[in-house]
Amino acid sequence: MVYVRKNVSKLSRAERRRFVEALLEIKRRGEYDEFVRLHIAHFVGDGDRGLRAAHMTPSFLPWHRRFLLDLEEALRRVDSSVTVPYWDWTRDRRTTSLPWTDELLGGNGRPGDRRVMTGPFAYSTGNWTIRAAVTEGEFLTRDLGRSRSPRVLPEQVVGDAQFPVVRRAHHALL
Repeated sequence: MVYVRKNVSKLSRAERRRFVEALLEIKRRGEYDEFVRLHIAHFVGDGDRGLRAAHMTPSFLPWHRRFLLDLEEALRRVDSSVTVPYWDWTRDRRTTSLPWTDELLGGNGRPGDRRVMTGPFAYSTGNWTIRAAVTEGEFLTRDLGRSRSPRVLPEQVVGDAQFPVVRRAHHALL
């Protein structure tokens, strides 16, 4: 079967609802948490001493493409009409536009603890408890567009003990 991924801004209200319902169902079944664990394992394992598979390596894009295809397959087992939409952030990157609306992924986290308070994945709904030690609490956090650390000057980066690691990672992508 051939299907087409749509820009999230072009999804109908019914398509957005089905996408959210499918995500909530794979979360309820525990499948979503397995995706989280897999991503964490590859993020943590992609260090200087580990095998780089998902991050800081030329395989970053294909690894994440496969990861999203597997997620999409799980969603389609719930509802065969669901696909993972894409977000064209070059056209609209406002944190109040899709996908960050109450009817899709919910809004930004609140200041302080970054807890997502709106939308179907807000902790208060009871549908999206964090189980995989991703955040400090049991709730989904989001911090869109707010820097938690001051900007770093180039001489601070170059002088940092980790700079050779960062430079090698970027050169590997070229």
